[in-house]
Formats: sequence, C-alpha cells, structure tokens
Amino acid sequence: MTVNQRDEPPIDLAAFAECLILGGMAAMLATKVWRGTVAFYIHPRFTWLAVIAAVVLAALAVRRMRGIFQGPAAVPAGRVMSSVALASAVILGTAVPARPLGAATFDPADMRLRGRDSALTVADGRTAEWNLAQWAVVANRDDADALAASPVDVTGFVVRDTRLMEQHFVVARYVVACCTADGTGAGLIVRWPAAASLAPDTWVRVRGTIVAEQLDGGREPVIAADDVRVIDAPANPYLSPP
Repeated sequence: MTVNQRDEPPIDLAAFAECLILGGMAAMLATKVWRGTVAFYIHPRFTWLAVIAAVVLAALAVRRMRGIFQGPAAVPAGRVMSSVALASAVILGTAVPARPLGAATFDPADMRLRGRDSALTVADGRTAEWNLAQWAVVANRDDADALAASPVDVTGFVVRDTRLMEQHFVVARYVVACCTADGTGAGLIVRWPAAASLAPDTWVRVRGTIVAEQLDGGREPVIAADDVRVIDAPANPYLSPP
C-alpha cells in the first residue's frame, strides 16, 4: 500500500534574510534606547520616534516570517541591494561602539553660535547659570571687554588648540537641534595653570571669571579658572539651542 506524502515547500531564504535584517534593526534600536546611547545620535526629545521605529520594524519582521515557508520567489536585484545596505547598517550599528561627538571633530576656530538672537545680557547678573551654548551666543554678539568680570560655571569636554599657549584649553559642547548631523560646536577658552595635564575629551566642570585677553590677533573672552574639576560625561552630552 502506497502512502502519498505532500512535499513541504522549501524555505524562502530571501524572506528569512529579510526577517533577520528587520528584527536585527529593531533589536539594535531598542538596545540603544534602553542603554541611553540613542542620545548620542539624536536629540532626547526625539527618543520616542526611535521607540516607534523599533516597534514598527519588529512588526514587519513578524509579518515577513509568514513568507519563509511559502516557497522561494524571484527577488528583484534592487531589493537585494536594499537588503545588503540594511544589513550593513545593522552590522555597523551593532559592531561600532556608540560615541558622542567630541574633540576630534570640534573646530576651535568656529565655536560661536552665529545668527541667533538672545535676550541674555551680562547685566542680569545670572551669567553663572549660563551653559556653553548661551555663552557662545553672547560671546558672538558682545565684545570681550563687555563680558569681563562675569562669573562662569560651565561643563564640557576638553579640546586642545595648537594656536593657544600651554596654560590654555577650550571647554566645549555640541549644540544639537535634531540630530548630530546639525550639531554645532560651542565653547570658551580657559586659562588654567595645569591645562596641559588634561587630555582631549576629558569632561570637566570649570568655574571662574571672564577676562579679556589678546589672542590670535584679537581680544577674546577667556575664563580665568578658579577651579577645574574632572567629572563623568553626562547622559546627554549635547545642549539644546538657546
């Protein structure tokens, strides 16, 4: 007696690969949100978009699972290239450690926030509450002598500038409105006797007073530091536009 057995369709490898890619992207985004490193790429107020993207990608991966056992189908060349590009993004996003923008990409010659209006003035007596983004706007608008004697209390990472003397360094932050692609550097020069001991990208809290110094052919506002203290990097390394 012969028993007829129905042949099971072979696995659709293309659907299987797409399922892995979509699931991998969802897992990568979810991991970065959970660890807080998504803030290295986008402004924290957009974290919810990353969460939604992870959920949508996971749902697409589950939906694509149904095609795995429906038998192989012809795959357009364009779709293959798209899958390769997405797979590369998943691999790079997983293998390359998440790092915020830092000293390597900061340009000390362009650390003023130009083209921005601000109601901040030295006369309000609250300069010790300003962050580096606010200082960068005011320093671009007002001359160094007008800022002299103003108290400063800021945090940022160390940037070395070869144009400065050994006892000077730049304390800097990036200002991000949406994502790191629109990041703009903001910073102030610091004068401190032990400046040479600070490695680039070291996070510090600087407290002192603004003085006007003749540097690089012009008068610049410089923090005459009373205290420079090494600190841990903040969870959100970027500042919002003032």
